[in-house]
Amino acid sequence: MTLLVATWLAGCTNPGQQAAADYVRRIQPLLLENSALAEQMLVQSAAIYNEAAGPKDVAVTWETTIVPMSEHLAAQASFVPVPTEYQATHQSLVQIWTDRALAYRAMSEATRTANAELWNAARSKADQVKANENAFFRDLNVQLTPLHLQVDPYP
Repeated sequence: MTLLVATWLAGCTNPGQQAAADYVRRIQPLLLENSALAEQMLVQSAAIYNEAAGPKDVAVTWETTIVPMSEHLAAQASFVPVPTEYQATHQSLVQIWTDRALAYRAMSEATRTANAELWNAARSKADQVKANENAFFRDLNVQLTPLHLQVDPYP
């Protein structure tokens, strides 16, 4: 994808097309990290479903893997220099990923303390964040499609 965007970018004459291609190129590493985080969530879910992990193991995975990955992704996203045309768009993505990191931290705490009420509230927040993330990427791709670009949030 990066090579394709770089090759396409070299042929851009429209500043809007160039800004879009530059934005897609700059967020590509974030999308790879987002995909790795999603994979960790699937591994954690499978371990719980298959009863391969006890409550203590689940809590440790949340504390040592999932929460740090989600916080790192949100932090890294905030450091990405983006073209002026995409700063507001990108700030929305940073907020979504920050909200997810906060929800995951609360889920981790709920797991560690066996607090079902906190878990349910945090899970509800995480579900809303997931919906926001899906809407963000859907809307971004609608914006990018006329420029012959697409973003895969889980490459």
